[in-house]
Amino acid sequence: MIEVNTQFYRRDKDQERAVSEISRVIGGYIKAIGKETCDEALLHDTREDIKFHLGTERRSTVSWYPFKENSIVLEVGGEFGAITGELCDKAFQVIVTEPSFFRAQVIGERYKNRQNLKIYAGDVMDMDLPYKFDYIVVMNMVDKIGNHTVANTSYIKNFFIFTKIFKRGWEINFSG
Repeated sequence: MIEVNTQFYRRDKDQERAVSEISRVIGGYIKAIGKETCDEALLHDTREDIKFHLGTERRSTVSWYPFKENSIVLEVGGEFGAITGELCDKAFQVIVTEPSFFRAQVIGERYKNRQNLKIYAGDVMDMDLPYKFDYIVVMNMVDKIGNHTVANTSYIKNFFIFTKIFKRGWEINFSG
């Protein structure tokens, strides 16, 4: 399993909410199947949350994009890693941030054999990551950045915070 970096994880701020039953089920499938792709789970469990987090369809949201060679990508809010594998296939280095320590651990289990992946647990807005990124991928959580709830800061403020961690010639892609 890939080690989850907890350097920026603060229990007082990021106190792990109770892990939901569906999150435990998703994590259980990932551990039981033991592979990056978990389509086998969809044969037995047709719930939308299972399909959303374990199906391969979400990979297509980034598979088409022409990432530069030797690029470093930040994935904000990795959830259970639905697109993480695709990013690892396309980039030199992928850094994933995930507010939930439980989910961060599950991503580490899912992609345990990846050499170009690092995972950080905690709120990305509190992190001082030792990287400059070519790309930042923010999917399904633009409105939650800040405290993993409906953001109390504007999108503009979040955008300017991101611009500080880009390399020269950067690109940002948001998907609702």
